[in-house]
Amino acid sequence: MTTTGTKDTEDRAMTAEKAMDPAAGGPSPHGESFGEPDSAWQELVTAALLGAERRVLPGGSAAGLLDRAATATVRARAGATAVAPGPFLAPSGDDSRSEIPRSAVARCRTLFSGARGSSYVATSWNAHRPHPEQLLPEWLELANHLGYRPPHIQLPLVLDAARARDHREAALAFAGPRGRWLAALNPSWQFATKVKHAPSPPTTGAVDVSLWERGQFAERVGVLTALRAQDPAAGRELLAGSWRSERAEERLLFVDLLRDGLGPADESFLESALADRSRTVRSAAAELLTLLPGSALGTRMTGRALASVRLREATGGAGPELVVTPPTACDEEMQRDGIVARAQAGQGERSWWLQQLLEATPPSAWSEHLGGRSAEEIAALPVTAEWGDTLRLGWVLAAVRHDDRGWARALLGDPARPLPGGTANAGRLLALLPADDRAAWATGFVTAQGLGAAGDVLSRCPAPWPSALTAAVGAAARTSWRVEKHHPSTHAAVLVMAQHFVHIQEARPMIRRLAEEASAAAEVERQAEAAAREAAKNTRTRPAIPGDGVAQGWQRAFTTFAHTLELRAQMRAELLDGAPDPHR
Repeated sequence: MTTTGTKDTEDRAMTAEKAMDPAAGGPSPHGESFGEPDSAWQELVTAALLGAERRVLPGGSAAGLLDRAATATVRARAGATAVAPGPFLAPSGDDSRSEIPRSAVARCRTLFSGARGSSYVATSWNAHRPHPEQLLPEWLELANHLGYRPPHIQLPLVLDAARARDHREAALAFAGPRGRWLAALNPSWQFATKVKHAPSPPTTGAVDVSLWERGQFAERVGVLTALRAQDPAAGRELLAGSWRSERAEERLLFVDLLRDGLGPADESFLESALADRSRTVRSAAAELLTLLPGSALGTRMTGRALASVRLREATGGAGPELVVTPPTACDEEMQRDGIVARAQAGQGERSWWLQQLLEATPPSAWSEHLGGRSAEEIAALPVTAEWGDTLRLGWVLAAVRHDDRGWARALLGDPARPLPGGTANAGRLLALLPADDRAAWATGFVTAQGLGAAGDVLSRCPAPWPSALTAAVGAAARTSWRVEKHHPSTHAAVLVMAQHFVHIQEARPMIRRLAEEASAAAEVERQAEAAAREAAKNTRTRPAIPGDGVAQGWQRAFTTFAHTLELRAQMRAELLDGAPDPHR
């Protein structure tokens, strides 16, 4: 064969290999592929495509290559990486939960298979079929509420689907102790150790500290996590002993692991980390120090923030107002304490420095500074115009960092009033509140402000939405259609979200009624269109078609909506398996 022919054959083989590569968007050649793409598997694929004449086959023969491929497939489906022979692994922790009902097993596999490692982008407002990523949050919420666990064979699917941050905590809670045990054996699932509110793995037994020196990164994370749970000081000292030899990305994760069990004894180590050569490590250490009550860094940052805001009586007897004076420079000490000197794009330097100071300051510090006023009273005070938005944004970020529910309520305030910084800030604050309180505030927001800017707010309300919120969204949709004459695509994102979150029983009659109205209006549109075409049949000019298809668009939207509601009802019935629905 000529050289050109050989090159063409190899090019075709590489093209075929790429088509089979899951990372490139093609199908997995063995049906299952968990974690990151495996270079060893790609080598097997390449060798098989090129053949023994052009490549030395792994395993020494075609049969040997197939044996290796079969072994790799089993390992991928098991969710564990290959390891050298050694002592048996310690068993996973017990999971006393019941497995999901048999009626829900197929749905579980379908949802997690479709959502695992998903690069999902929200489908259009009138898509015929919902994406598994859209259905998974409600399914997970109900499965966790009922106290179910996944079938063990589906744990790798659950862990891969947990890559998506939107439902990571719920997926890992569903995976349970055996899921976390399995995640520790595969570096591709290291993210499972970083979830803030995930239950910690069992730590009643002795921790094998030797793995800190010789184990893989995931095993070292497990050692530090377990040791911090048993003896925070021992965990900190273990990390300090190897700190200088760790890579920057490892130091960053290890610092974050100190969040669990954080106490005054950690301050000295974290202060030393403020001199780290990596900016991200310095920032992580500074953030933990701001969360440590009474820390020297927290005191310094709070002092700077309080010095930038003072109370004065407004002219003309209008009452007190806040005067804001941001820092005029970002000195070396401020930068060492975690303040980033270079401003974000589109934001002035002084505003950027002030925002960081405010975020680091515990919201509780403002009450004493401003005469004992409550969070609601402080949030209602007028602010000098130039820095008002920066001040309120800093307070929002501080409430989120310090998990201050009282300040979140105060900053949200009246849902009918515009929130400085937009609905993205409202979403951040709502995340701190209980689900019922989120839904109540969102109901007021949609009632007063409609669907136009409701996406960030509604996305914080878990499915299924309560009756009041479902009714408010339905009323806003009717107003958009009947009064404002909007096309359904105007609120596409909200419409897509609503069909997966509204209360099923409450939404059915509303959607049925709207669908009937839309069908009648669509028929009127079609008749008008037909009449216009008939009238223009003998003319050369293009007929003017009455209407713009709004009713036909809403008819398609409501038909899709009704289909999704039925699918959700079936999905819930499978999990409930005859038990009463807690949301009915």
